[in-house]
Amino acid sequence: MALRDRNSIPWPNGARCAVCLTFDLDGEFVWTSKVKQDPAFGSATVRSLGRFGPETAMPRILDFLEQRRVRAGVFLVGEVAEKYPELARTIHQHGHEIAHHSLSHVNPARMSREETRDDFQRAYDVLRTVTGVVPRGFRSPAADVTDACWQFLAEHKFTYDSSLMTRELPYVCEVNGARLVELPFHWILDDWVHFGFNMYPSMPYMSGISSQEKVFEIWREEFNGIYEAGQLFMVVMHPQLMGRWSRLRMLARLIDHTRSRGPVWFATPGEVASFWLEHYPEVEEVLLPPRAHATSAQPS
Repeated sequence: MALRDRNSIPWPNGARCAVCLTFDLDGEFVWTSKVKQDPAFGSATVRSLGRFGPETAMPRILDFLEQRRVRAGVFLVGEVAEKYPELARTIHQHGHEIAHHSLSHVNPARMSREETRDDFQRAYDVLRTVTGVVPRGFRSPAADVTDACWQFLAEHKFTYDSSLMTRELPYVCEVNGARLVELPFHWILDDWVHFGFNMYPSMPYMSGISSQEKVFEIWREEFNGIYEAGQLFMVVMHPQLMGRWSRLRMLARLIDHTRSRGPVWFATPGEVASFWLEHYPEVEEVLLPPRAHATSAQPS
């Protein structure tokens, strides 16, 4: 039976499933990257929504994670690291993984190949300079990956990507002869689709601010299914959204629930990818340059 058809695998330390808590630290750039679409995304109020992430929420989240003895993966926008270098270093010093999330959160599908490579290289250099860490993981803005993205990851020997949604277990991809672990997620476990409200300008998928109780119910039941199947529970959060008190209280209950079910492995994305390469190194997909496509509005 192919690995992708199995319902469960033996995770480390007898764990029934793996749990990854990840944070996309976009800051105001998640908004200003859209100014070309609508200048209102650059307004003072909209930018302040983004600044709440690094200035208020991320320090709060670091304290929260320390209290619960959880290490997370932080996908860091390069310009956020440049603007808040002490915060970037503090994240690393607390034992959390620093991963690559572009330079200024521009969707690569909206850039030329040359623009994408310049954006990625500059972010890569900034993260190394500011934190002293060579990033080995990547998540694309809007989860939109192009052939230029794959080629950059292969050339720079990245270990994993976390932008696709094909499965609920990791899998190994081949890109130009290099092996890359895909750590998939899904919008259902992304806080942006539930909480990413901005009064104006609005986004096409926006339906208002969800109650944290509704999101807790969705995430709890998705975890229950993943736990029973023995798969990977990959949660994607944004400090500017999840850093609100009501949502952190919900996240605390979710962590307590995952631990109450039985043995689970809380790990950083890099730890999951390394485990997968060691135990399941066979290539399951060859990533070819995708066809040109029109980009629809997506969570960021």
